[in-house]
Amino acid sequence: MKPATGPGFLATLLNLQRPLIFLDVETTTPEGESQPDPKVDRIVELGVTKIYPDGRATRFSTFMDPGQRMNPEASKVNGITDDMLVGARTFQSWARSILAAIGDSDFAGFNAARYDKRVLQAEFARVGIEWDPDAVEWVDLYLLWAAMEPRDLAAWVRRCGGEAQPGHRAADDVDVLVDLLPAFLDLFPALPRTVNELAALTKRPKDPTWIDPDGKFRWVAGVALVCFGKYDGKPLTEIPKDYWRYVIDKDFSPEVKAVAKGAINGIYPTRNDDTGATVIPGAEPTLFPMAAADNH
Repeated sequence: MKPATGPGFLATLLNLQRPLIFLDVETTTPEGESQPDPKVDRIVELGVTKIYPDGRATRFSTFMDPGQRMNPEASKVNGITDDMLVGARTFQSWARSILAAIGDSDFAGFNAARYDKRVLQAEFARVGIEWDPDAVEWVDLYLLWAAMEPRDLAAWVRRCGGEAQPGHRAADDVDVLVDLLPAFLDLFPALPRTVNELAALTKRPKDPTWIDPDGKFRWVAGVALVCFGKYDGKPLTEIPKDYWRYVIDKDFSPEVKAVAKGAINGIYPTRNDDTGATVIPGAEPTLFPMAAADNH
């Protein structure tokens, strides 16, 4: 017998206490890229289904103008072409409406905790909006499944008794996830049935050597190193000021820019030897709380 499904059933199954948003984005990321590059990637399609605790559901999807041409390799993955984006609104024009719609919700998606939330956060930052995705829960179905049976989305759909759909469109992917999450939970009865407990199973501790959220700078043997670009592997203290000015002018995170601004003035991140916590001069300390770590 096919397991029960639908938003109302899902709201009861997970004992929702607040809305749960199923999210999928399609981007300019080329095929084979496992992580978004916020300096380059842009959202070209957003698909959302929002399920409320009372079982109601709202659905929304739209194309977005990325402000650049589609990478042909990305089009091979999602089937989205430049012609399909003609006349689409930009993320900036949608940003406030999106923020208002998602502000009261937790999230679910396939690889969303590692991919979708990072690229969405970068889009918000690019238009001057601070959005902290770590302030809410993320149920990443890929990470849950990977703990049981490492596979891809098509195999996950088949494993849950569904039929793999052709193409790779955001709204279609969201529909599949909404329909098949109950079946996935039936396959693994040991999994919990609340958003908080499911999200806890997929959370990974931040790398304690990272100085910033993206790992552009890291602690190695007690020395702060640059871990990107032409000075990869060099101590921050050896980087010329012209390069720091370049970083400040480019599309990097606030923490990276704070490191660059401090370095121009000879001020560098410090680390508490007892807790492993990193302090970036000029950065908001609550943006990236570091986990305690040893000094290896």
